[in-house]
Amino acid sequence: MNIDVHAHIIGPAFYDAMKKIPGVTTVPNRYGTGILKNGETVINVNQDFFAPNHHLHEMDKRRIDLSLLSLTTPNVYVFPEGDAGGGRASRQ
Repeated sequence: MNIDVHAHIIGPAFYDAMKKIPGVTTVPNRYGTGILKNGETVINVNQDFFAPNHHLHEMDKRRIDLSLLSLTTPNVYVFPEGDAGGGRASRQ
């Protein structure tokens, strides 16, 4: 059995919440869309990430049987302190 113990996920609700943070901008790039905070790249997002079976397809390609997922960079730390929106979005 092949187990991936370091895999990340990002959902559309989290992506949309990140785009609303003050100082965050989005720019098209070779990966899809770059999310920048104060001019620094936080994460690159490809719309394929949001397809329901995207991660399963990638697992099949790599012959991975089990994948342990965590929220991708920048996690919830990109949200201003006290902003509950990031926590809610991360759970969707």
